[in-house]
Amino acid sequence: MSIQVRRLGTSGPLVSEIGFGTTPLGEAVFDDEAIALVRHAMSRGITYLDTAVTYSGGRSEELIGKAIAGHRDEVVIGTKVGLRGPGEPESSYGLSRRRITEAIEISLRRLGTDHVDLYMAHRPDPTTPIDETLEAMDRLVRDGKIRYAGASNYAAWQMAEAHGISAARGLAPWVCAQNKWNLLDGIDDPTLLPASRALGFGIIPYQPLASSVLTGKYRIGEEPAKGTRAGDFPRFRPDVTEARLRAVEDRLAARARGVRDGHCRPAYEGTGGCERARRRVAAHRGRARRGPRRCDRAPRITVGDIGVRCCALVARSATALREGVRAESRWVSR
Repeated sequence: MSIQVRRLGTSGPLVSEIGFGTTPLGEAVFDDEAIALVRHAMSRGITYLDTAVTYSGGRSEELIGKAIAGHRDEVVIGTKVGLRGPGEPESSYGLSRRRITEAIEISLRRLGTDHVDLYMAHRPDPTTPIDETLEAMDRLVRDGKIRYAGASNYAAWQMAEAHGISAARGLAPWVCAQNKWNLLDGIDDPTLLPASRALGFGIIPYQPLASSVLTGKYRIGEEPAKGTRAGDFPRFRPDVTEARLRAVEDRLAARARGVRDGHCRPAYEGTGGCERARRRVAAHRGRARRGPRRCDRAPRITVGDIGVRCCALVARSATALREGVRAESRWVSR
């Protein structure tokens, strides 16, 4: 089974159906293990690597840079600007021209590259006019430091506003919206779907496993175990509640009765070790589309299935599950 690539929106880069989220690199997965994990994902056909200038205090970008050394042209790197990391000065926050200009240089240095494929505004900045943000990103495109610009955590109306300004001024448009989207919670702004089709931007879901609630690792009445996201990181513990775990059980029960989901959700993988990554890639082929895809008749599933397959759960994936992953790792001997 090979992971296909799709265009992000109508004019964005070609990205793999499954993206690799690198938030824990340098925080939960370190050094050689982190590098091996990135290379393993690449060997399985995952070409889109997602990070941010603030992830793990910059260690995420540094580890990606080491992992892709000598293979830069084989990946599409997406990073983000706009949030302030722990211990960073107030000036590191926001989407002003100054901050964007400074942050891209930091990211390029850490990643060991002369350009970023996709540069995203991490979150709306109410203190900076959106015109200034768009102009700063457009300048980076013209200077060759980024190939495409996008946004994260923006509502549909904000994407529409950005699109209108870019079109009127001839600026580089935002080609994607990266927003929370998973089977349990749905998408954080449902109006993004018609907006993406009308305006031509793609959607990159994050937290597709609902902060690991959909992985089957947690049980009602039990504390999250060490080695899990909620067990190791207190900030994710509030996501694992009895109500959410029961909602997963209800969803599984509905599936067992043959009830279909309304739509399939695209995939966005997180870090969890090479073996877990191998199982997820073998079990799940995401559909990175601008809009939703109707589910066909779903095969029988278990708690583990709803996690690793996350959003597909369609009959088409059954064949892929039997075939397994055939891609060979070019780093297997290293």
